[in-house]
Amino acid sequence: MTEDWVQNVTFDAHVHLQTYPKTRLPTVLKRARQAGINRFGCCGTQPDDWAAVLALAAAESGVEPACGLHPWYSAAPDLPQNWLERLDQLLNQYPNLTVGEIGLDALRPNREAQMKAFVEQLDLAVKYNRGVALHAVRVHNEMLTTLRPYANKLPHILLHGASCSLEIWSEYEKLGACISIGPTVLNPRAKRVRELARQVPDDRLFFETDAPDMAVNGCAIEALGGLNAPENLPKIVACVRALRTQ
Repeated sequence: MTEDWVQNVTFDAHVHLQTYPKTRLPTVLKRARQAGINRFGCCGTQPDDWAAVLALAAAESGVEPACGLHPWYSAAPDLPQNWLERLDQLLNQYPNLTVGEIGLDALRPNREAQMKAFVEQLDLAVKYNRGVALHAVRVHNEMLTTLRPYANKLPHILLHGASCSLEIWSEYEKLGACISIGPTVLNPRAKRVRELARQVPDDRLFFETDAPDMAVNGCAIEALGGLNAPENLPKIVACVRALRTQ
C-alpha cells in the first residue's frame, strides 16, 4: 500500500456531521478521534444546512466543508429561488469550500430539475476552481456524459459511495476521478462494490461512512441511538485491506 493510501484511513471522505442531534455531536466527534479519525469531508445537501456545515468547519479541527444541492432536493417545493446565488456567494466567501453533495439519482423523480441543478453547480465549481463530491445512483452513463466537458477544469472529483462496474469505473478514472468506499463493502453480497475495493488504484481510493445514515452491515452504534458514525471507518478500511490482499 502506498503512503497516500495509508493517510486516507484517517479521513472520513463523506459524512454529514450537521445532521446529528446537537446533543450527540460532541460524543460522535470524540469517539471518532479516539478511533483515529481526524479529518471529515462534511457535505451539505440543501440551503438549510449549509450554514451548519460552515459553522462546524470553523469550530472543529479537521472538518472540511462542502456545500451543494443534493439531487433529492433539486425540485423541493420549499427550495429558495435564489439558492444558486447563495451558493455562489458562499464559494466566493470561503476559499476552502468544495461543491457537494451534487449529482443525479434515477430512483428519484424530477430528473430535469436534477440535471439543471447539477450542471449549474458544475459551472460554479469551474468558476471557483473547486472540487466536487458526486452522488450517482443508476445514472452513470448520463453522469459521465455530463461530466466529461468539465473534468479537466475541476481540481478534484470524488464519486462517493461508489457502486458501479469496473467498466464504468474505467470511464471515471479517465476523467481523473477518485472514489470513496462506504459501509456497503461490508456486505459479502455487494459484489460490484467489493470488486471496486479490490481493483481501484491506491491513489484513487478513499473511504467514507456517509454517517449518520448507512447504519447497515454492523454500522449501527447502540451508544449513539443506532446511528452510523465516523468511528466505523476503521472497520471499512480493514475490510477493503483484506479484499485487496486476498
